[in-house]
Amino acid sequence: MDQKRLADLCRRYRVATLELFGSRAKGTARPDSDVDLLVSFEAGYIPGWELGGLYVELGELLGRKVDLITRWTLEHEPSDVFRSNVLSAVEPLYAA
Repeated sequence: MDQKRLADLCRRYRVATLELFGSRAKGTARPDSDVDLLVSFEAGYIPGWELGGLYVELGELLGRKVDLITRWTLEHEPSDVFRSNVLSAVEPLYAA
């Protein structure tokens, strides 16, 4: 992955952190596995349609399907099991 392109993309979309989770973070991914990403944004910034642009551009950069979840959504997830599963193995990809 091109780290410079990723950093430029994250800055453009006001990303504070971008983390990998799921099978790719756990080392259990298959060749056809998607990329699960957890994103948080700059303090006070609430993305609108830009979230869709970030999703598309991350998929293009990584060359595969992306599943993107915001940290806010994860923090408000009613399932403790899902939240714990996501947070059990995260790998930082970008931090502002």
